[in-house]
Amino acid sequence: MLRCVVQTPRLWFFHLQSTIHGMRVADRCRSLAEWAATVCVGNNVFIGSNVKLMKGITIGDGAVVANGTLVVSDVPANTVVGGVPAKVIRAVE
Repeated sequence: MLRCVVQTPRLWFFHLQSTIHGMRVADRCRSLAEWAATVCVGNNVFIGSNVKLMKGITIGDGAVVANGTLVVSDVPANTVVGGVPAKVIRAVE
């Protein structure tokens, strides 16, 4: 069973390589499945406030994402990440 609690007033999901601009509105809705990517969040993860998550990333079990972090790649399990872009700060024991 997947358990994750996100206690943050601001959590942003971004897709910078959008191909829907300039398309008719009806075509945009049809193409969402083509460019959307899943963001996977593991168990016992803490995500701080004002965090930005890019498309297609995975946050491993027990990870901590610091406030204001821009996550552009996968976050390993049991680590603390922070910064712009996110860097591993230390391992969680």
